[in-house]
Amino acid sequence: FDAPITLENAPDQAEIPIMDGSAREFVRVFQAVGIQSLADDTRPVRITAPIAVHEGDATITIEPAERPHYTYRLEYPNGPIPPATAEWDGDRRAYIEGIAPARTFCLEHEAQAMRDAGLFGHLSYRDMLVIGDDGPIENEYRFPDECARHKLLDLIGDLALVGGPLIARVTAVRSGHALAHRAARAIVDQSQ
Repeated sequence: FDAPITLENAPDQAEIPIMDGSAREFVRVFQAVGIQSLADDTRPVRITAPIAVHEGDATITIEPAERPHYTYRLEYPNGPIPPATAEWDGDRRAYIEGIAPARTFCLEHEAQAMRDAGLFGHLSYRDMLVIGDDGPIENEYRFPDECARHKLLDLIGDLALVGGPLIARVTAVRSGHALAHRAARAIVDQSQ
């Protein structure tokens, strides 16, 4: 591509364009059109008893709290991505400036496997965050803990599927989308 894909120039496809792998462009568009208050019948989802889901060494715990607080602990043993922790307390500005810009990432061998499968051939390493043995390839981190921040972004988005703002203390370690979706189902089951 001559220009990066944005929401304005994305081709019509079945999937939302990956753009740079962050939520920054979506936030920019939302800010441009403005925020509207939700109807009065939208209620926060409150946790009444602890919930825990796990698979192998990945865990998500969700506990009752007076306000939202999310923590993501990234741990990739024996790899080029160092351990890191990212947190968010529900603050809009903190999300816009510190979480939304965090890009999705993959390791170099994963990127090569996707290319070998015919995926993402139109993208270069400058367009996506690919991590090699010495760090990002043809790119650089936006934050020293960008990978943990992106995993936190994923967690926030996945748990937003519960139908209202989640008021809970959420702690995730090594989890991904599948485990977060299980956690969201457990939250919905508890709130019924």
